[in-house]
Amino acid sequence: MVITLTDLIANRTLAPGMAALLAAAVEERRSLLVVAIPRNAGKTTLMTAAFEERPDAVPLHMLGRRHGESLGIPEEGAPPGYLSMSEIAPKPVTDSYLWGADVRR
Repeated sequence: MVITLTDLIANRTLAPGMAALLAAAVEERRSLLVVAIPRNAGKTTLMTAAFEERPDAVPLHMLGRRHGESLGIPEEGAPPGYLSMSEIAPKPVTDSYLWGADVRR
């Protein structure tokens, strides 16, 4: 199931003005950083919903160790798009949590 910004507005998780700001930022291909202290605060849900607003031609690359050495970073010359990682954390809860040298790449 894909959750959209409209869904987040409908369930009163997100104010319409904030949703409009996120949609405009993604449409303009701006960088996004979603931060919250507690686990399970909805960071990934919000980021995923925002990425649904990107133009169809803009790829989304979900980075992680599951991709091996490349981490899923597209090769030079690939169409520009979004790079997304689930967490920057020293304890790898999943293969999409990156830390140290992997983040600096």
